[in-house]
Amino acid sequence: MEGGQVLVGKLGVEMHPESVELSYWIAAPFRGRGLATELLRAATEWAALSGPAVIELRIHPGNTASIGVAERVGYRFFGFECSCESCADDQGRVAVYRFVA
Repeated sequence: MEGGQVLVGKLGVEMHPESVELSYWIAAPFRGRGLATELLRAATEWAALSGPAVIELRIHPGNTASIGVAERVGYRFFGFECSCESCADDQGRVAVYRFVA
């Protein structure tokens, strides 16, 4: 990065009429410090105040670290859906998690 800046992570927000979809990523050197949990917790609190009743995540079924983050924040497994190749498992599906207040 320029000027000594370092990319620690990213947060994605997709607003839909009935839902909000969040996504997150933490750079490898910064993993294991609770940053993803805090990022997702803050984003979820913001999304809950934004209006749509449903807050969702789509996670690769084999990404146990991300699933753990989601569950610590209060998300629960909702089911599988077909998805793009970049985030789907070998069967072409992604796990959907929904926030449970």
